[in-house]
Amino acid sequence: MISQYCSQCKTDVFAEVNDANGFTCCTVCGKILDDSVFSTDPTFSKTSGGAIQVDGNFVPESGIAHSIGRPTRGGRGFNV
Repeated sequence: MISQYCSQCKTDVFAEVNDANGFTCCTVCGKILDDSVFSTDPTFSKTSGGAIQVDGNFVPESGIAHSIGRPTRGGRGFNV
């Protein structure tokens, strides 16, 4: 459990994080405090050719992900 402010109770309360359903709720009144909890578990899907691929994006602990972009003159460039 974590401590979080509840606008319904108008005080800091203990909040329960429900990872399975992706939300955080107040343990006093039941109000949903946060519903944008992200899972760190990988998800997979099949391509039209039947191959399995990992879905999503990898973001390192630093929060800065390198990406490949296309400059205006064509070709490949690396963006930071």
